[in-house]
Amino acid sequence: MNTTILATLLEVSDITYGKYLITKDILYSKINKNDILSIIEQAINCGKDVAKRTKKKYLVEEFREYLSSMGMEVEEKKEQGISEFVCFGEYTPPNHITVYTDNIKKGDSIVNSMKFPKLTTTPFNDVITAHELFHHIETTDEQLFVNKYKIDLWKVFGYTHQSRLTSLSEIAAMSFAKELLQLVYNPTALNVILMYPYDRETAISIYEDIISNS
Repeated sequence: MNTTILATLLEVSDITYGKYLITKDILYSKINKNDILSIIEQAINCGKDVAKRTKKKYLVEEFREYLSSMGMEVEEKKEQGISEFVCFGEYTPPNHITVYTDNIKKGDSIVNSMKFPKLTTTPFNDVITAHELFHHIETTDEQLFVNKYKIDLWKVFGYTHQSRLTSLSEIAAMSFAKELLQLVYNPTALNVILMYPYDRETAISIYEDIISNS
């Protein structure tokens, strides 16, 4: 990976990253294209607002203190497989977060060797964990935008079947992690950085896809 790619990833806007994520939603074709910018902005604000409320509620100094205060269990283990859609961590209700450290270490080694301090101030482990922490919070608050916003899939006999958009949850989780940890970049950049050591072609493809949404 060259320095140009890393530098560009740091400069990509939250909106552009949001556009990339929403195009990957399995229900993307069902979304009213006139609504896309608005719902991306609302998902970003949702994640940011939840982070601000979390800070205000717990008043802790270290990120890991949020986890203990909220009764979260964090397990570190090896990743068995990788795809474009793996976030290198997962949340399992009611309070379990798994972080796949081997994948993350290889991404860490890349940015450390290339001397990008903006990417190394906060450990990637914490970024991934914060992302998954949002997924925990969203299961406990039905009033969050990402839970309330739904699209119509089909209708029959006066009944309308609706569904949430998982992409909005991902956008909000990225925004939450960025705000909670005070990052200067959008964590969606890790989709490229953490993939690169395993599959360079896929990582570059993701990068180009992100940039195409600028």
